[in-house]
Amino acid sequence: MRRGPARAACAAACVFLLSVCGSGAGQDRGRLEGRVVDEATGRPLWGVNVMVKGTWLGAVTDEAGRFEVTAVPAGRRDIEASLMGYEKRTAAGLEVVAGSATEVTLRLKQTLIRRPAEIVTASKRKQAIEDAPVTVDVVGDAEIRSRNAITLDKVLENTAGMGVTDGQIDLRGSTGFNYAAGSRVLLLVDGHPLINGDTGGINWDAIPVEEVERVEVVKGAGSALYGSNALAGMVNVITRDPSAVPETRVRMTAGFHDTPAYDTWRWTDRFLTWRVFDRGELDLGNPLGFAGLDVSHSRTVGPVGLSVTAGRKGGTGFSQNGWFERWNAGAKVKTRISERGTLNLAAGYTDNDHGEVTQWLSQSRPLEVPPSEYGNSIRYKKSNAAATYRHILNPSLAYTLKANWYRTHWKNDYQDNRDAARTDKTGAEAQFDALWGRHAATFGAEAAHNRAESDIYGSPETLDLAVYGEDGLRFGQRANLTAGLRYDFHRVRGVYSDGQLSPRLGLVFRPGGETSLRASFGRGFRAPSIAEVFADITVSGFHVSPNLDLRKAERAWSAEIGGGRTVDLSRLFPALDGPNPVLLLDAAVFRSDYREMIEVGLKPGSQDIQFLNIGSAYTQGFELRGRASLWNGRLSGQAGYTFVDSRDRGTGRPLRYRSKHRLNAGAEWKAGRLTFGLDARLASRIEETLLYNADERVPVRVVDGRVGLDLGRTDLVIECTNMGNYMYTLRERMLEPIRAFSLTLRTAW
Repeated sequence: MRRGPARAACAAACVFLLSVCGSGAGQDRGRLEGRVVDEATGRPLWGVNVMVKGTWLGAVTDEAGRFEVTAVPAGRRDIEASLMGYEKRTAAGLEVVAGSATEVTLRLKQTLIRRPAEIVTASKRKQAIEDAPVTVDVVGDAEIRSRNAITLDKVLENTAGMGVTDGQIDLRGSTGFNYAAGSRVLLLVDGHPLINGDTGGINWDAIPVEEVERVEVVKGAGSALYGSNALAGMVNVITRDPSAVPETRVRMTAGFHDTPAYDTWRWTDRFLTWRVFDRGELDLGNPLGFAGLDVSHSRTVGPVGLSVTAGRKGGTGFSQNGWFERWNAGAKVKTRISERGTLNLAAGYTDNDHGEVTQWLSQSRPLEVPPSEYGNSIRYKKSNAAATYRHILNPSLAYTLKANWYRTHWKNDYQDNRDAARTDKTGAEAQFDALWGRHAATFGAEAAHNRAESDIYGSPETLDLAVYGEDGLRFGQRANLTAGLRYDFHRVRGVYSDGQLSPRLGLVFRPGGETSLRASFGRGFRAPSIAEVFADITVSGFHVSPNLDLRKAERAWSAEIGGGRTVDLSRLFPALDGPNPVLLLDAAVFRSDYREMIEVGLKPGSQDIQFLNIGSAYTQGFELRGRASLWNGRLSGQAGYTFVDSRDRGTGRPLRYRSKHRLNAGAEWKAGRLTFGLDARLASRIEETLLYNADERVPVRVVDGRVGLDLGRTDLVIECTNMGNYMYTLRERMLEPIRAFSLTLRTAW
């Protein structure tokens, strides 16, 4: 019964492909070539995307700013050049002559607010950010480099509507804290999933921060294109491509933790001793601290680009058992196989040996662990490899083939157990992108297999199969309509199987000027992870028991209505006489209705912890975002406020580990080569927890400050995190980091 529709769909797809491929086979071809330069300085721009509008044909400029697009159909063509930090520029009506080259020079103008011209996550293909029917935040390389973060999640927690608890992402109240299992936000690296095969969680230490070019954060159900784990949104990490010329980069970081807010919290004499006011000196001694070194090299030889990276980070932590030692290595290859085919290969390895902190000893001694847990540690290794092949069949049709593998291998060294698990996650995907008339369609199929060998899971296996499609219809320059559908089949060997149908509908309307409106409606789902079904382990005196009855995927219908506008501040405030003061405003109202929501809870009739289908729940609220730049970019800032009302319909109680109010804000001031920055994270008190709900909890009020010095190929950043040394928790009996100071030096040659 199932094979008939699948065969019919496959046959229809083949007929469609052959007809489209054949339609362009006899057309005459020419070339477009030229340069892209900075409008103000005339210097060549490297890494500019140059696309022939209405086709999949394009190129990227080299270190001399030159590009060449081959096999362009003869006739009049429009090309568009885009680069983050610059306004898009279109050259219209270029005459392409068969068998010859057409030359053009494009001059791009810098923008004061750095936004990417295109994103790839919201629709699985390159798309203008203003055409996305959902809220998208982009964190660029400048924002990442301006902070001394060792892991990427510490940068992303400054994003509007996002909270991070022990590495788990909470987008607009979708996930509070689920004990490292079952992320409702899908993590991608260059379009490949990097979700653990056993827990369904995220390991941020597997992503070298220095190799990240930008991060796209897409809010709202994405299961219509991405399947499970994209229930509440996606985070796509885009890494650097190999450089056109040989380049070596070095990043060195060192820092130390300050003294706790109360002297009674000192658990070691290695905390700082401040004597500035009574003796006029500071005794650094041998403070608790951390350090890291990353080295990378990148170059292109002929058609092959190669980059390699290696790094080591380590530290004592600020609490007992807080030490860690981490090694990273990675490589990326990008090569042109043919005139229209490009192959990308990537691999990475991480070895993280670290102490384990489950809960504090007592509220009066929160930086110490119980004696029964002193010395507990985990050795956690991760290996991953990915391949992407992109081929343009003709100007209107392209296909992409992907394959990926991700192994996680951890082993406890606890006083009371020596549990271990090794999980292999293997996946493959075939995707086709087609353009015809006003339509831009994406459709494809993918498969993923997870296999675990574990003391606490046994040897479970899961299989996921899916087909998907989405069509974008453009109505002139004012409106885009998007409709998509995906079917997923999920099977846990020997336990159960399940199928999910996920539709999505989106609309973008531009009434005029600098205003855009958007609306989206879709269905998402998340299948239970291996850990949620099979975990049988005792940690810190609490027993997590398996739940073989956890056979239903959690589902959610999500909707969003929003809009944005660009405002020229000089028209509103003539006193702002600096050039081009600009403000970007955005607002959105959202709601998600969950069915069979999976949350960690207490097993009925016992004190065991278990993952359960709690039933029906909802999250709803609104989000306001703003980004401004004044005085030719010397002063810039951004802020986002999110209100979330989340409820368990069965009990009427708020969902656990969620804050109702969240404010993320930041500002930068540039004075010559110096940059001064502040980041603030404010969140209301968490209303509900699983355990120890009577414990005192306080709001989050954290401010980080930094100073950067730009010396051209070298820059320095001095940062103080948690400047007020504010003490707070995000989950039971786990104190968040105290004040710390750090220095990072980056250089390239």
